[in-house]
Amino acid sequence: MNARTETFELNVLGGQIPEVCNSIFHTILFLRSTGKYKYKEETSYSIGPVGAKDEDCDFLDLTYTRADSDQLDLFLKGEIEKFNRALRYNESLRSGEITLTFYQKKQKRWPFSQECIPWEMWTLSLKVIHLPNEHERNAYRTNLGMAVGEKVMYITEIMSRDQYVPKNPNYSELDNVFDSSFPTVQPYLFKIEHTMQSPSSNVSTTMRKFLKDTLML
Repeated sequence: MNARTETFELNVLGGQIPEVCNSIFHTILFLRSTGKYKYKEETSYSIGPVGAKDEDCDFLDLTYTRADSDQLDLFLKGEIEKFNRALRYNESLRSGEITLTFYQKKQKRWPFSQECIPWEMWTLSLKVIHLPNEHERNAYRTNLGMAVGEKVMYITEIMSRDQYVPKNPNYSELDNVFDSSFPTVQPYLFKIEHTMQSPSSNVSTTMRKFLKDTLML
């Protein structure tokens, strides 16, 4: 199965990196999450609600919606901050990519361990720019907010279509499909990675790294 891939390319000011990443990745995770599964039997379950919370950006003219889970928010911000520091505070690097990958685990035949199969990948390719004065920076804040808002709308539209997602699991297979470690929300299994490679190699490089990491599980 080939993973579906999407890449968004944006120019950003240094201080906008975290909010651009958070607004897009939180939107994706909100739409790729369910409420907690409550099993009565192996194949009988109910699904709880997913709470929603609006977030106002400080460096973008944008408000986005995320899952109401402080733990998921904290985890995502931590992963994005690694990318932010690598890109923003290294003078030799002015562009980079960060990828949100959804995957599922498949059991191999004995004596092999499980394999992780990616089924959807979202990449942000960001280039850091500098503007000479406050007037231009304020104008760009508005323009970038509109551009990111368009990406958010596109994501919502794409995910409303009939697309592949792993089938609902039985109790014994729950952790092969979902990340059940968060107390109030249950996203599909996901991984976040970043690279400072050239944009032309972002998907292939990330896929190779993902598969390499999988072999080490």
